[in-house]
Amino acid sequence: TYDFDIREAPRGRTAEIIGRLDIAMFQNYDNELGSDHEAANRTVEAIAQLLAPGSKLILSDLFYSDPNHELLGEVLEEYGQVTRKQSGYRGVRHGVPDGFLSYYLFNGQSDEVLTARTGHADNFLVLDRT
Repeated sequence: TYDFDIREAPRGRTAEIIGRLDIAMFQNYDNELGSDHEAANRTVEAIAQLLAPGSKLILSDLFYSDPNHELLGEVLEEYGQVTRKQSGYRGVRHGVPDGFLSYYLFNGQSDEVLTARTGHADNFLVLDRT
């Protein structure tokens, strides 16, 4: 694990580390950024440039990240093969475990009656660097 600010272009030691990675992964990419994606998207492109051939860049988030993943996918195709979820599909459904954990994962549909989630719809964007 190596932390840095995704809104700043990688330089120096950070750029060196990125060049040696097999996998660069950002979970909750869009969710953590809110509505300001421009600087972070430029950084993701810079990371794609720095990654060695054969390495992977993975972005994941919930289903609403699709528009940004589509935009990024078009930019990242310059650096290798980009794989995304299929158009028109809201994401990959993952079941939520029973028991203690599921009690705290709510769907937020009602302020009066909280219902445990039955799954998540996730989006993934994967760049295979060439």
